[in-house]
Amino acid sequence: MATLYKQVHEPPPLDGAAAAVIPAPLIPVLRTALAKVPASRYSSARAFTEALQQARGQAQGAFFIPSPGLAAPVPTVPAPPPAAPKTAEASAGQSRLATALDKITALLQESPGLPRLLEVVLGAAQGLASAEAGRLVLLDVEPAGGALVEDVAGDGSEALRGTHLAAGESLLLRVAVRGKAFRSSNAAKEEGYSPKMDGLAASKPGFLVLPLVSGSLRGGLLLAGREGGFGPGEEADLIRLVRFGAVVLENSQARERALDSFTHTAELLVSFLEKADPRYPMHARSVAAGADMITAGLGRPAEEQLQIHFAALLHDIGKLGLDPALLRTEGELNEDQRRLIQQHVALGVQLISPISPWKELPRIIEAHHERWDGSGYPKGLKGNEIPFGARVVAVADAFDAMTVKNPGRPPEDVLAELQTAACSQFDPVVIRVLEGEYRRRASLLKR
Repeated sequence: MATLYKQVHEPPPLDGAAAAVIPAPLIPVLRTALAKVPASRYSSARAFTEALQQARGQAQGAFFIPSPGLAAPVPTVPAPPPAAPKTAEASAGQSRLATALDKITALLQESPGLPRLLEVVLGAAQGLASAEAGRLVLLDVEPAGGALVEDVAGDGSEALRGTHLAAGESLLLRVAVRGKAFRSSNAAKEEGYSPKMDGLAASKPGFLVLPLVSGSLRGGLLLAGREGGFGPGEEADLIRLVRFGAVVLENSQARERALDSFTHTAELLVSFLEKADPRYPMHARSVAAGADMITAGLGRPAEEQLQIHFAALLHDIGKLGLDPALLRTEGELNEDQRRLIQQHVALGVQLISPISPWKELPRIIEAHHERWDGSGYPKGLKGNEIPFGARVVAVADAFDAMTVKNPGRPPEDVLAELQTAACSQFDPVVIRVLEGEYRRRASLLKR
């Protein structure tokens, strides 16, 4: 019990010969992240990520990955702007605007990627304006006034992606920088017109560029070809649509950057764990693959599948805060050692909570040792009280551990043993899906 008290109330034992398997630059990072006193920990996810990257740069070894960018805060998407029509014509226009906004809002339920969102926002704007042609462009604007085309949807998108624009080279760039709409009846004669960036094939008159601005996001919407051209009335509704679209796109862009940063950080942490606990090489990745198989078999939403994948990948990451000598203990663990090992759940939550893009992910990590009959730890949750993702990770974890410990054992035997533990240790539905998916994929390999 004295050992257990020390583990809980004192800093993790990250020194001495036992810690030799952990790269030295990571040790102070872990000391801070796992400090017993909250005030002594990192003040933010950014501070933690920066420290991890510095450790990566200082450490030696081929197992490191390229430096990720820092996680960006993800803004909340506001409700679509309210409408206040005053005439029958305005009411009809407002109805078209509402329909266009609904298209974008409905897509958000699917957690689409940025390319898909660009296409939908462009389509909604082009439909609202009854424009023949359109293009939506995101720019990385440089301090000197030039810009790089980061992403683009619409006419000529493939040829334009990655294009560099000099300062003043394009009407779209001018609008993006100044934040003011621009209309023209003959765009090709306007100063700064760029045939490559601003040119749109249209048989009808009218050319309109609207700024796409929200937070750090900069870009523009190009529309061309409308019976009678584009007037102030059309521009007003389009501005409202584009403002909403800009916030949605900024949200998606920030989320993708945050997820990219989290992905790299997760891989970095798993690489450290594989060095600290070499008895189970590739265990974290195998559990993640097993969890992917289960969630795909259940047809869960893509966003939930991704969340459970990372929870499976990081389910044992709290072991980085344990004494490496404990992880390398041979034979059966005594009671004190088992209690110490169980601390990896709380340590994992402490490590991941500040940097996770999902609130549910730390809960999955925390609950992956709970049992269906309520006899697990740390909270003794039972049945559906256990987060679904944790039930998936528990089964994938057990399947991989049982096959690794007995590499010559047929997988069918492992599946049969897991089946006997359904309704006691594991969710019977998850066991059934694992068994079905494993056999289905095995049969495909035999063809």
